[in-house]
Amino acid sequence: MGAREAVMSEVNHTVARSISEAASAAAALVGHAVDHAITELQCSEPHTPPERRQQVADAWHALIARRKDWVDRFPEMLRQACLASARNDAPAASASPDGPSSGFMSLTLVDDSEIARKIESSRLAQQLTAMLERPLAELDARMSSALGLDVVQPERNPLRPSVYARVLRDLMEAGDTDAAWPGLWLRYMVKPLAEDLEKGYREQVKLLTDAKVEAADYRLVTVPSKGASGPGGARAARRGP
Repeated sequence: MGAREAVMSEVNHTVARSISEAASAAAALVGHAVDHAITELQCSEPHTPPERRQQVADAWHALIARRKDWVDRFPEMLRQACLASARNDAPAASASPDGPSSGFMSLTLVDDSEIARKIESSRLAQQLTAMLERPLAELDARMSSALGLDVVQPERNPLRPSVYARVLRDLMEAGDTDAAWPGLWLRYMVKPLAEDLEKGYREQVKLLTDAKVEAADYRLVTVPSKGASGPGGARAARRGP
């Protein structure tokens, strides 16, 4: 068994298949986002104030230079991040959009660029989540059931927008990157990312539906406890295998 197969075996087959499908589509997703951002930056350059025009030009030139590397690397980076999320073994102390900050001390251990990276990643995740509310809610419900959770836990969905946003922002950190470029790049990547993720999420819902994974519920309900001497107990309401 290879290294990838060994890692995949730690996640149940249905969830592993979803992650594999998402990773397979990731090269086209990031390529589309990059191409869209390059075009938009090129169009905006003539209308940019003179003092910032060179920065915009450098940003789209840098994107062209990075495109192949990103298309090659993004799928595996996304696969690993999704697997870590599915196993629920991401670092606990995180100021990322996926987890609580470890508090004041965590902020004293990172520099300004790291804080800016987390803010930009969080902003992208929030924008995508707002744009994908309906298909994401459907995927959250079925993915929670596939993970064996009693109720819907959106923060456990390994394909949630914040995972994509974090991996993409990590990818942007590689190499000699001007501090202003990621913000410019991400500004024009939101729309194509949302378009491709909406399509991908609907495909994932169909995949899970075909696998007979029913949607988990969004709430806990209280029901009478049969045979109990005391009052009725609470149980989780979940529709699924």
